[in-house]
Amino acid sequence: MAKLAAPSPLVRTKDVLIIFGQNAGNGNGNLERRLLLGLQKGLIRSQARTAHLSIANREIRKYNWPIPEWVWQLRGGNLILLEDRFHGVIDEFAPPTQACEGELAGLWKVELRELKFHKPEMLRNLNISAVSPPSAPVHSKSVFIGNCADWLKAEFGKHPRVMKTKEQFQREAIENFQGKLGPAGFRAAWKTAIQAFPDRSKPGRPQGT
Repeated sequence: MAKLAAPSPLVRTKDVLIIFGQNAGNGNGNLERRLLLGLQKGLIRSQARTAHLSIANREIRKYNWPIPEWVWQLRGGNLILLEDRFHGVIDEFAPPTQACEGELAGLWKVELRELKFHKPEMLRNLNISAVSPPSAPVHSKSVFIGNCADWLKAEFGKHPRVMKTKEQFQREAIENFQGKLGPAGFRAAWKTAIQAFPDRSKPGRPQGT
């Protein structure tokens, strides 16, 4: 069996905003500014779904681009988390060395969209925590079968002399447990319930009626 891929440590900007909201007002200061400082120092890895690199009179696009720290260091660079983007212009008097080499020679503007950030590094360097939302309870089929069996036994006990057929009980049960119990589930519940009320397994009225 093939091994499942490990979950990516990268999280989208929307998730970062949720985490920042959970930690707001706890003496954490400006978290967006602190995030940018961590990126500039190379302490937090990041990625752009699309990077638009303006070079002379043309543009190069890169996808899922690991963002180098020198991009975050651009003078006048602006990280806007609410818009999920970053843009910066190269200082022509002090351009980064990396912006003067190879295919990036002549680079004058960078725009990044759909950002992702390395979550463990971000939490560690900003000294904040992420609170996971509570998981919705998972109800297995056996739980609903057990609930239906309990309901049947309660009905049997309330109306011991009522001649209601198994089919009538099934229609009521499927209606009561809409989307959670089918005919096969009802049959399993019935089999459990009649163990305490054996007369219900016989056709016709219960004994003594």
